[in-house]
Amino acid sequence: MRRPSSARTVWQEKSFREVIFSQILNSPQTLPHRIKFYLYPLACLLTLPVLAAPSVSITVTAPVASAGADANLARIYSTQPWLPCTKTNQSFGLAKANKVKPAATTLPSDQFNFEITVVNEDNLTASGAAASDGIMDNHLYVFLVNPNANGSNSQFQQAWLAGGSDAVFPYAQIWVVTNPAFNDNPASLQPYSNITEVDPAKAIYKPADSFLGSEFSTTLFGAPMLFDKAARGKRLPQGPWLITAFLVNANRAVTLSSAEIQNPQYWEAWDAKPFILGTPFFKPNTGSGRGPVKGACH
Repeated sequence: MRRPSSARTVWQEKSFREVIFSQILNSPQTLPHRIKFYLYPLACLLTLPVLAAPSVSITVTAPVASAGADANLARIYSTQPWLPCTKTNQSFGLAKANKVKPAATTLPSDQFNFEITVVNEDNLTASGAAASDGIMDNHLYVFLVNPNANGSNSQFQQAWLAGGSDAVFPYAQIWVVTNPAFNDNPASLQPYSNITEVDPAKAIYKPADSFLGSEFSTTLFGAPMLFDKAARGKRLPQGPWLITAFLVNANRAVTLSSAEIQNPQYWEAWDAKPFILGTPFFKPNTGSGRGPVKGACH
């Protein structure tokens, strides 16, 4: 039985389309149209807003010539950023040959350099509409976290009234970096008993509208953070610590609760790095310290 002349096989249909399309493209009269055919979608791509992927990166290092970079210490520990937190020259370890303590060569020059690199984004307007408005979308937060402090707010408040920031060592889990420091001013480091006591609206390190572009990098406090006996050194209790930085959408931060800010589900990007002051074991009340302050990385 003869197939109707109007019917074509799949192969015939494909060949027919290819022939027609080839004739259109190869015709001299259609050159302007061909140029438009290729350039139009390209122009559309170029006019779309750049969708930068937000990111945060933290690096913790001990500066050269500081106690944490001391060659005598580097041979007995590795990997973890660590400061010895001694107020005088001290020795560490035993001599291999005669088991006699080596000479006290480690200087009390405790410093850490905290470098933060951020890629912000500009994909939303202030109203939340999906469009670029020249203002970055996200606030930057920076916290120092002491996971071993007990976080009791009542004890924190009593200690604060009695002795200020030095007295709250056993209770302050969160130390908020509220803004870039000026002349190593320790006022930019504010202790809180726990994360639920932190007001997200008042704990912003760098607001979204203060970014001059999507890329931002900074050294916290403008220079290596001093823990030693130098003037205005930032005393913190000895033990394991964590620095964390994260981006939160500015529109969301307006309604973000203290309980929600601890949840990475509400963050656009983040990073965290551990470091150790003095000892891996939390020492808020004993050990070296400047003056009457005990347990401090002085």
